[in-house]
Order: sequence, then structure tokens, then C-alpha cells
Amino acid sequence: MASDVIMPQMGFDMTEGMVVRWLKHEGDAVTRGETIAEIETDKATVELEAYESGVMARILVPEGVMVPVGETIGLITAPGEDIPDVAAPTPSPRAAAPPADSTPPTPPAPPEPVEAAAPAETAREETPSASAPVTPVARRIAEQAGVSVAEVQANVTGTGPRGRITRGDIEVWLETRGAAASEPVIPQAPAQVEPTAPEPGDGITVAEPPASGQVGIVVPAGLPPMRQAIARRMSLSKLTAPHYYVTVEIDMTRAVQMRAEINEELDAENRVTVNDLVIKAVATALRSHLHFNVTVQAEGIIPNPTIDVSIAVATDGGGLIAPSMPDVGDASLIETAARSRDLSRRAREGRLRPNEVSGVGFAVSNLGMYDVKDFVAIITPPNAGAIAVGSVQSTPVARDGQVVVAEMMSATLSADHRATDGAEGARFMNEIRRILERPSLLLL
Repeated sequence: MASDVIMPQMGFDMTEGMVVRWLKHEGDAVTRGETIAEIETDKATVELEAYESGVMARILVPEGVMVPVGETIGLITAPGEDIPDVAAPTPSPRAAAPPADSTPPTPPAPPEPVEAAAPAETAREETPSASAPVTPVARRIAEQAGVSVAEVQANVTGTGPRGRITRGDIEVWLETRGAAASEPVIPQAPAQVEPTAPEPGDGITVAEPPASGQVGIVVPAGLPPMRQAIARRMSLSKLTAPHYYVTVEIDMTRAVQMRAEINEELDAENRVTVNDLVIKAVATALRSHLHFNVTVQAEGIIPNPTIDVSIAVATDGGGLIAPSMPDVGDASLIETAARSRDLSRRAREGRLRPNEVSGVGFAVSNLGMYDVKDFVAIITPPNAGAIAVGSVQSTPVARDGQVVVAEMMSATLSADHRATDGAEGARFMNEIRRILERPSLLLL
């Protein structure tokens, strides 16, 4: 029986996605769990795995087309099975924003001049394609420079797999394009966001609400897709989730010493970070504080079946994503460190899996590497909380009537008052502190 390949919903507010690249072609053998396509959301590029083994019988959605979640984008059948007649889904309205048919055709012959980018492109074997896939980072760079994705596709030959336009491609093209025009590209950006002159007596002009119609949420025009997603989700969080905050100071002296001893036995690339200690402590504390391991949704407070912890990762092109580490509750400290390292790397490379961008997971955000002492995080819907940790700092503290120097770290809980209250938050943070101040508990 044929198995539908569905555009997955990766995140509670995801409504559509784009097929960036098909890794399997019609007629190719497919194994369950094998990556068959790359799907781009507004915040990340995610690897789509096959749920059944068989043959990639049909590809219904070509690369570069945006379709709503839940639509069938391909079919997997058993070898020799008849292929059912399934219509291709209707693209999303904004999917036509950069498809090929809305872009002026580009002559296929390499000698055709393409502004100032031609010298760079003729050195390559391929020519620009109006349907060439563009990486999320390259899209953001183009939009920040005031250049449409369609113009990029029409003028840039991608050097990535199957002609994919990468960050390096767009940066080289922008540099040569700006030099040929004798004027920088970036100064075009203010024209997109510059407000019109107010009439006498007018107050501050507020941007129109987004098309989603969510009352009270304002997404400024001209933002790159990832920044739009951050604006929507964080505005929604502050609008709908009544935040409360609990801050504790944690003595990390013993934890830092234990970490140093562990790292002496590990290779440099496998060492444990302070953030790994925090993630492990949070996952351990969640096992006994289940009210924080929930999602807050319209239908109620929904317990999570596993302990998932998400980590904030700054992307190379600017912006922030918080992929999840699923079912990390029983992972050892070394396993937690390895999974965190792998997840962060793949998040920056745009190779996340669907279950890692589901949006579910108590969040850990760490700015300690920037020598930040403390800050507060905004809860990522639909989760019930997040913890923000600063740097570990040598600090004078009073102990037994004496002033000594201890390695102190500030940690602040942001929690949704609909799911928990301040007393529960205090107990939860005290448990995290207890675990970190007795670091042998991280090894149990």
C-alpha cells in the first residue's frame, strides 16, 4: 500500500514549509528512517525522514515550492506496486513569491551577461537557475541587503549540492554587484522600513498587524523570515503567557572542579561545558517537578510524555533557534554533552530533524560565554518555562563568618503562571541549585 510523504508540522505555529531539496528521486529505493528531503521552515532547514521502506514512486512538490502542512508532497510504494493517481497540492499563496514562473526567464547560455556577477559565474560549470534552492542563511543575507530571492536566483549560480545557492555565493555576488554599480547595496534597506512623514497631530505610526490576525501582535515590515518568526512567537508569548521570574545564585565551585577532572580524561572535542551541567541538572529536576514538564495549550495543560530540553542556539546568519533534545531525562552527563554538541552543530548547519524543531521542551538559554552575569528569557510557546543562566564568576561570599572566593552563577526561571506559581518555581530552582552544588548527583 502506498505511503504518503507529508509536509510535517514542525512547531505548533508552523503552517507551511518549502521543499529545499529532494535527496531521493523517483524510482530510488528508500529505507525507513533514511533522509529523503530537506524542508525549510521560517526558522530552520530540517531533514525529513521516510516513515516506510520502499520506492520513491512520485514527487508531487518540486523544490522551491511552499505548501501548507499536512499536504502530500510525495509517495512511497512497495517495489512493483501500482502508483496511485494523486494530485499535487496547491502551493501556499506566498509560495509564489519566488517561484520560477514569476521571475523573468534567464538565458541558459553562460555567455549571457548577468550584471557584474558574470565573471564569477562563468568560472563555474553551471548557469543561474530561476528555481535554484537558496539556503536560509543566503536568503537572510539577500533580504537584509534589499535584494529579492527571485533576483538572486536569476543571477547567482549556486555552488552547493544540486546548484543550491549558499552564503558564500550570495556574499560574492553582492560584493561584485555593489562594485559594478559603484554604490553599496545595503543602503537600499532603510527605504523599505522608513516610515512615511506623519501628518500634523499624528502620533507614532504603528505597523499593521500580521496577516495571521493575532490581535496585539505587531511584526515590523522588512524583517527576514527568521526575525519575523521570532517576533511573532515572542510577542505571542508575552501577550498570552503571564510570566513570573525566580532568580537564585548557585555556588558552582564543586561543579567546576568536577568538570575539570572529567575533562582531563576526555578529548578536546568531547569535553563537558558548564551548559551541559545546567542541561543535565534541569533534566534531572524535571523528573520530580512535573508541573514544569508540560505544554500550555487552548485545550488545557498537557503533560509531556518524555523529558525534552531545548537549548538556545545563535545561528551564523543572525537570529536564534531553540531545537529540542528529546527524551533526555535519563541520559548520562557525557551523553547529554555529546547530544548538546551535535544538536548545536546541526542547528547552525541547517540539518535538524522534525522532532527537534517541534517547539516542545523546557528551554535553557545561556549567555555566560559573553560574560553576562544575569538576564531573563522569554518563554517559547507552548512550553511552561525557561531558565536563563549567566557566566560563572569568582565572587567574594560569606561562609562561617569568613569571606571566601567562590565560583558563583546566576540563574533565572521564567515560568508561565497558568501552569505553576511562584512557590513551585522557587522549589524547582532550589532543586536545580541543590543538584549543581552537589555535582555528584549529575553522575547518578
